[in-house]
Amino acid sequence: MSLLFFTAFVCQAWIPPLRPSPVKQLLDQQHYTEAYRLLTAMNHTHSSTECYSRVQCLVALEQWTLAWTECEAMLPRFKTGQWWTLASDIAMALHQYPQALACLEEAREWSRECVGMDMSEEGEEALDRREQRVYQGMLRNRPRKIDPFSLPYDVLSTLLSHLPLKSLARCSRVSRHWRAALLDIPSLWQKLQFSCDEVSCREKTPSRTSPRVSALTLQAYLGRLDTRTLTHFSLSHQLKHGDVLLRVLAPHVHSLHSLDLNEVTCTPTLLFSLLNSATQLQVLRWGGLSVKLNAILQQVTQCRHLRSLDVHDCFAGEDVFQRGLPSMATPSLSLPLTLQSLSLSGIHGLTAERLAAILHQCPRLEQLELQRSLVDVSILNLLNDCCPLLTRVIYRRHRYFEPPTHQPLPSARKRTTLKTLVKTRELALTEAWGLTDALLHSLLHPPTLHLLCLEGNPQLSDTALDFSSFPLLHTLNLRNCHGITEAGLLRVLKGAPRLRALDLSGLSAVTEAVLRQLCGLPLVSLHLSNCSQVTDTGIVAVLDALHPQLQCLVLENTPLAATTLNYSMCKIKQGFI
Repeated sequence: MSLLFFTAFVCQAWIPPLRPSPVKQLLDQQHYTEAYRLLTAMNHTHSSTECYSRVQCLVALEQWTLAWTECEAMLPRFKTGQWWTLASDIAMALHQYPQALACLEEAREWSRECVGMDMSEEGEEALDRREQRVYQGMLRNRPRKIDPFSLPYDVLSTLLSHLPLKSLARCSRVSRHWRAALLDIPSLWQKLQFSCDEVSCREKTPSRTSPRVSALTLQAYLGRLDTRTLTHFSLSHQLKHGDVLLRVLAPHVHSLHSLDLNEVTCTPTLLFSLLNSATQLQVLRWGGLSVKLNAILQQVTQCRHLRSLDVHDCFAGEDVFQRGLPSMATPSLSLPLTLQSLSLSGIHGLTAERLAAILHQCPRLEQLELQRSLVDVSILNLLNDCCPLLTRVIYRRHRYFEPPTHQPLPSARKRTTLKTLVKTRELALTEAWGLTDALLHSLLHPPTLHLLCLEGNPQLSDTALDFSSFPLLHTLNLRNCHGITEAGLLRVLKGAPRLRALDLSGLSAVTEAVLRQLCGLPLVSLHLSNCSQVTDTGIVAVLDALHPQLQCLVLENTPLAATTLNYSMCKIKQGFI
């Protein structure tokens, strides 16, 4: 019996022990790099366990991208819950939560089909915990909402100052936090602008987008000023209760720099009291029938800092200018000498004598704008004497204006030689029936001219533009000036090397020779609508020469082939045709 025990002991002692594989040893020692190299260097076909170990080595080394690539390659071969779970873990590490959620769904389907097998960590509870981590990661991965009011005060106030009043009002209704933050910036409410929606004004019906401006609304906005003062106020609304709003505005007009009232019905005496109190007023705009032009001109004498005056759509009045044209030697000083910009649009009853009296009282005038004018363009003869500092003149005839039958002004008859406007940079005379070649030639001063618009003057000829050069001219509009010939166009274009915007619409003088002349100009915008003499070869030459600087080309109603238009669209990609 003892011999048997001894024999068994000796045999057991001589049995060699089972050695672990090199891969397992390296994994136990956490040498994942060597283990991955060893698994990769094996020549025989990898089993599921070896492939799983290789991916686990990459996970341990935090090589997530390579591990995801290896796992995607192995999933078609080994569709087990273990692999789907590993793939979901790698996807979560890469913040690819939709892929991780899809892998967990595949693992759940596999566990339901193989419920008899030992699932260990692939059980339902483990999958639920993993799904919870995926959803938490998706919530954390959402873009964080940045509070714009966390910016520095000066930066925030500068950014919000570019928003109109309507946008600021909408921002204040977003939340209580936004409202409190906006109210803490009083400088935003120093410029109040209330305007009526164009559609509601045209239909003359109340609109939800442009509510009725009430006294309570105006008081609420003025209350946000805190210790600041109101600097700009604009009200463009068809209101019958203008007196109520002006009374609310009265305590704040002493600091106003700009006042704009359009289509507001009010009492003239109340408006004049506001103007008397607005000692810092620099810009005044008025439009409406309740106050006349002559009354406004008498009241603005109190505004010694007034720089710009814009009056439109009102009557001229009958109580002033009864003495006729004032003497040029001693002009009246009823208007402020600081007035630099004057705009009169649609003034009913304004005559040449009244306008001449106004201009003689503004010796420092730099900008003159006469829109929808009922006064003949010959009034510009006086600009040389009364407004020598003019740099910008804009004139547009009223559509119901008829040529005058009376004699010109006495001062214009006595003048034998016409002086040029030496400092004029912008001259726009649109549909000026009384404009002649001699008058235009006297007004132009080519060395200082930057913009010239003569639209709708078919009576002009080449003599009006008979100058050697326009060195600074960048914008020229000769639309419907049918009296200009090909020779006149070539002379003007040769003398304007800096021309960037050109409108020759409606001219039959635009021939291929003119188009070749355009090739040497730095044009950005070119209008050639209704030009019957343009050719396909000329347009193609212009497109090739002006590419890529030309951004706007208008060829409406021109005898061009479809291939030329297609070529134009291929050349001009950033602008429009």
